[in-house]
Amino acid sequence: AKEQDLHTQLDAMMMVLNTSEEVEQLVLRNTDLTDDHLLSLAGVLKSSPSAVTLLNLNLNLIGPFGA
Repeated sequence: AKEQDLHTQLDAMMMVLNTSEEVEQLVLRNTDLTDDHLLSLAGVLKSSPSAVTLLNLNLNLIGPFGA
């Protein structure tokens, strides 16, 4: 259930990133993000019309691959 909630929230956030020009900061601290989640997020950030200037990923489950 917790994993599905995370996926639902990430999908919603990625939809906002794909459509909004107003996102400047993402604080995703201690959200159990993994390397796979980060890979998806990176793809969305590259194509986002927003200019995100701060991204906080502290205290997640990101390994060497995602770093």
